[in-house]
Amino acid sequence: MNLYYCSLYYKNNHVTGANKRFDEIGIRLLKSSSFNLVCIVTSGNRPTWCPKENCIEISGFKSKLQRLRSWINLSLLLWRLPKGVLYNDFQPKPTLFVLKRHKHFQLIHDLRNFDKFKRGGLGLFSAFFQKTQLKYSENVVSVSNYTSELVESLCSKSRENIITSYNGVSGSYEDGFNNREIDLLYIATYEERKNHMRLLEAISRVTFRKLKIVFVGSDLGLMSQVIDKANSVSASVGHSFEFLDQISEEQLSDTYKNSKIFCSPSLYEGFGMPLIEAYKYGCLVVCSDIKVFREVTLNEAIYFEPTDVDDIKSTLESSFLNHDSLLNSEHAKKVTNYFSWDAITKRLIKDINSK
Repeated sequence: MNLYYCSLYYKNNHVTGANKRFDEIGIRLLKSSSFNLVCIVTSGNRPTWCPKENCIEISGFKSKLQRLRSWINLSLLLWRLPKGVLYNDFQPKPTLFVLKRHKHFQLIHDLRNFDKFKRGGLGLFSAFFQKTQLKYSENVVSVSNYTSELVESLCSKSRENIITSYNGVSGSYEDGFNNREIDLLYIATYEERKNHMRLLEAISRVTFRKLKIVFVGSDLGLMSQVIDKANSVSASVGHSFEFLDQISEEQLSDTYKNSKIFCSPSLYEGFGMPLIEAYKYGCLVVCSDIKVFREVTLNEAIYFEPTDVDDIKSTLESSFLNHDSLLNSEHAKKVTNYFSWDAITKRLIKDINSK
């Protein structure tokens, strides 16, 4: 059976959680005997792991009008292709007459359109549009039970047609990286929900020694404000900051290995892949006490209230001072094994075949 593995958002030179998922699951689906994988991406973005004969490229988009063109091209392409399974993250989803031709699984990473962190840019219409898209998808694949529950409640989608398929990590738990030089690492795009400003204010109140802090992420509008605040903290307290934008997977893993604490003060996530990556490389994980982070960390990280600067400060200070005694390698191994890409892909194949 053909599996049309489609992402018109995928960029083969961009390190993001969504792109990692597309790569890691795609690699394993290509090797699977269950499907004949056909990868569908935009022009110039064929994954390095995908042979040319298994890949179809269509026109990309930068504007809403170009996105509409891509949607039309995708729909026409899928109408011409033999019947199979469509696993797709692009919205608008292909037209209904196309979807009746293929068994359809619509991937969703989060439901930010339903709260104040709206991502569609069209106000209330974005939420209505996403609700309609997901409600009338044959099957929905989400990356956490938390997001699956939201799809069910906010989009009036039957739970029996929602699959939870976690994000993951490759390989096994790694430790033994001594003399880590980075005190605190945070990997996140610069936007309101990532909560950089409260984190910086909390860090400014940690004064028992000078800290080395690294932020990794691309700008979605707030980077200049974050840098200004970091410069102010550095001038007043003496902490040093390093800002990294797009880095390779090798550079990213080296950064984890050189970091003592991974901290995420995020206010909203659909999953939180950097948390499990931090566990893999032996970082102490300190994060927001939000439902999805409880799920992803298997309820055993060090948590704080992300809107309370004093709580962030006191939690971080305690984590710095008691770092070695707080590390739990057995839990880190448990998380790393639980969120294995191999196991996640096997379960996804089983779920697809059962529908």
